[in-house]
Amino acid sequence: MLLTSNRILCKTFLYIAGTSNGCTTWFMIGACFDRYISSSGVVTTRQISNMRTTRRIMTITTIVMLITYAEILYCYESGNTITIAPCANKNDICGNLDIALTFIVQLIPPLLLIMYFGMGTFFNIRKSSRLHRVEVSSIVSSIPQATRRAKMANERAILRVVFIQVVTFCICQSPYAAVKMYQLLTITTVKNDVRRSIENLVINMSALTYVLDKTYSFYIYTLSSGYYRKQLKRLIGSVFRRARIIPIN
Repeated sequence: MLLTSNRILCKTFLYIAGTSNGCTTWFMIGACFDRYISSSGVVTTRQISNMRTTRRIMTITTIVMLITYAEILYCYESGNTITIAPCANKNDICGNLDIALTFIVQLIPPLLLIMYFGMGTFFNIRKSSRLHRVEVSSIVSSIPQATRRAKMANERAILRVVFIQVVTFCICQSPYAAVKMYQLLTITTVKNDVRRSIENLVINMSALTYVLDKTYSFYIYTLSSGYYRKQLKRLIGSVFRRARIIPIN
């Protein structure tokens, strides 16, 4: 297998994979932050949510991840077949650094930030709903009932998406975090080949759940919100309309 025998290819593959995972996680945090400030009752805070800010955040995040995971180009070497990946850390210092980066970049801060922005969005929407009910009670005759129901439905959809996203993120990250914690606690333990093979199998299985959070956002949005399903149908319809061939008479 090329990844186990080719040193450059192995390092490049893991560097791209690590950087991509880091960028995807923090892009998701950026989306949660955008929902948080977009739901704020302060006008100046809502104005931060724009394409210019989004491009800046994405650019900074990409640069930081490229620098952060540059350690892979030094720490990983090919040729060790009893590892969770084609490349292995070449010494204990690199192994400790890899575990530390996993907790710092992929696990603890992302989990705390997603929960914080999720709860912030929840409270912002609740506060907005209370203010809206006060306004409606004073000028209820001037606001159509259908408009009020649509607004409430959109608020419930956003809350449902936020809740499912936070819970799913916790479920997907927990097995991998537990395995990394186990690795940290047993880093000085001498292990035979059988034990290492069993641990590698468990780590590979936890890694499958670990990467699920990189792909579930689309399904959460489309399955839990009628608004997103409607927009998806509209997007697909627009694509088919553009692809349709119009005969020339």
